[in-house]
Formats: sequence, structure tokens, C-alpha cells
Amino acid sequence: MGRNTGNRNQGGNVSHVDGTASRWSPSELIERNRRYLPGGVSSVNRLTDPLIAFARAEGAYLWDISGKRYVDYHAAFAPYFLGHNFGPVNTAAARALQSGESLFGSGPSILEGDLAELLCERIMAIDKIALLNTGSEATALAIRLSRAVTERAHIIVMQGGYNGNHDEVACNVFNTIAEIGPRVHPGEYPIRPLGAGTNIVAAGLVHPVNFNDLESVRHVCEKYPVAALITEPVLQNIGVIHPNAGYLQGLRELADNFGFLLIMDEVKTGFRHAVGGYCELANVRPDLVVYGKAIANGFPLAVVGGVREHVLKKQHFAERGRHLGDENRVGRVDERLVGIRQERVHRMPHLVRERAHRKQIVVVTHQDERLRPRYAG
Repeated sequence: MGRNTGNRNQGGNVSHVDGTASRWSPSELIERNRRYLPGGVSSVNRLTDPLIAFARAEGAYLWDISGKRYVDYHAAFAPYFLGHNFGPVNTAAARALQSGESLFGSGPSILEGDLAELLCERIMAIDKIALLNTGSEATALAIRLSRAVTERAHIIVMQGGYNGNHDEVACNVFNTIAEIGPRVHPGEYPIRPLGAGTNIVAAGLVHPVNFNDLESVRHVCEKYPVAALITEPVLQNIGVIHPNAGYLQGLRELADNFGFLLIMDEVKTGFRHAVGGYCELANVRPDLVVYGKAIANGFPLAVVGGVREHVLKKQHFAERGRHLGDENRVGRVDERLVGIRQERVHRMPHLVRERAHRKQIVVVTHQDERLRPRYAG
């Protein structure tokens, strides 16, 4: 998060979309909210010290409830790389809401087909997709698909990685040495659930290993029938940890050798490094890939995509939900991806340098012809 830019008046000292002044201080606001929300926020990730409360956002800027303006380097965990309240996306959202489209109870819809076609034609890693609402829903479906395809049960995750809040993967993110012991190589770490109320330890089906450690993946595969390995191509919850040269390619080879599905969680990396995500740059095709709300510039939408025969397994078990493929959400994505194409972001910057000034951000990009979609084989 950037520091206060010093301009208290630009945009006005307002806290609500209707322009009214805030009647709360941050401490008063969270105390009010705590009466009705655990911790005072819907996600504990938003709790900060010192406390801050934002009321408005536009482009690269945030305004707190006292009207101070900030440069936003955080971007709500990264989905807003077109900027907050990006005009073409918001216009598409309003148009979808006013179009008469709704949550139809049966039959195919035009917009979900338009979205599926757009993504499958633009992202070389996917032949077919399934639409969901959140990244956690998408990783849960990807794991279930992997079990349906392989008829196995065990899952490999990364120590320090985050792939959602459901029982299968809500573990081993922020741990001390006292909790997990010394570094293990090759091998796996003890399960440490991310909060109470899960059965992940009793189930014994999830195996955390070191990122960038192919031998530990091999070690687990030699002991258990592994259905899938799920990982972010770049870890980002314990600092930014890039894959070593050859690591992602090595995971692809191990998946082929041992018969498990390689699931890339590109909720954070998808569309940033290339339209096809980090996997496109690494020239590695996963079996399944997961994208989150960055698809719709922050609106709640998620996708599981991948190899045709794997995604088709979805037809063999019931997946129901009123909001899957919600017309009012999928209608926003076409404008977002069209906006990306118009801004030539489909050739994705090799270098993006942001320089914060008191009143503006200068973004310098370098286009690299080598970053066009490509996969070997």
C-alpha cells in the first residue's frame, strides 16, 4: 500500500458514493462492525495495525474515510490491475444488469457461451472451462476433478502456499519452525490446519512439501496414490518465491511419470504476466488451471479450465449452484478482456515500473515479442 499522497482534497473528503462525509473514525467503525461481524471485517486479511478504513477507490488510488488519498500497490490482493472501478468493466456490469438477463433456471445462456469461447480461444492452456464464483470454489472443483480422473485420493500442496479456504487445502501457510520442525528434504511436513473446525489431519490425504523441491514430490508419489499436485506458479503469501529454473517443467514431467494431475492455481498470477498466465511464460501446460476474480477486474467470478477430457469429467457428478455462470457476472468479462486487447496487454509487459508522485503514477512498459502464447508439443 502506498503512502498518503498528500492530496486531501482531490476527490473530496468523502466516505460514501453519495458524497456524504464520514461520521466514523476507523476505531469507531470497527467497534461498530464488531457488534455484528467477527473481528469487525468479513476477512481477517483486512485487519491492519495501524487500523485504516477506506471508503472509495478509482484507478490506482484509494481514499480513506477522512478523505486522504493513497496510491494502491496492494490492489485487493491483485485483481485490480486495470484499476479500481475501471470504466469499461463497470459499464458492462451496468449493461448486464439492465439487459433483462437473469439467473435462468434451465437451459444454456448466450453470455456464458460467449465467455467460455473467449477464454478458450485466447488461453492456450484450456480447451474447456467450468464457471464458478470464487477461487476457493474453483480449487475445490479442480481437486475433485483430479480425483474423478485418476480414481485416487491423495493431494500434494506447497508449504507456504495458499490455494483456498476449504478443508482440502486450508493448511500450512503461515507456520513457525516450532510448528512444523526443521526443513525436510526429501519428505513432507506435518499438517497444520489454517484454523479450527477441519478434518484435514484425520483424513490424512494432504501432503505439504517444499516449493522448488522436486525430490520431495517424488518421495510422496512413491508412498501414496497421488491424484493431484496443486500450486501457485509463484508463491506470494510468505514473500514472493519464484520457481527455480526447470522446476515447473519438472513438475510436468513428474505428473506425466506418476499419473497425477498438475493443477496450477493462477488466481494471483493469471492475466498479469500474460493472458495465459505464468504458465504461458514458463512454457508449461498444466492439466487444470484456476483463475479468480481478476478475470472480471474484481467482480466475483472464477474459472477452472484445462485439458478437454479432464474438464468433461465434471459432467459425471452433480455440480449445482444458482450463481454458477451468473449472467450479471460473466457479462463483465468480455469488456475486461477486450480492454486488455485494446491496451495491447495481450503481449504483456516484460517490465512494469511504477513511479509514485504526489499526484500521479507513471507506468513504463517494455513489450517483448517473445511473450506471445506458446507451448511445446
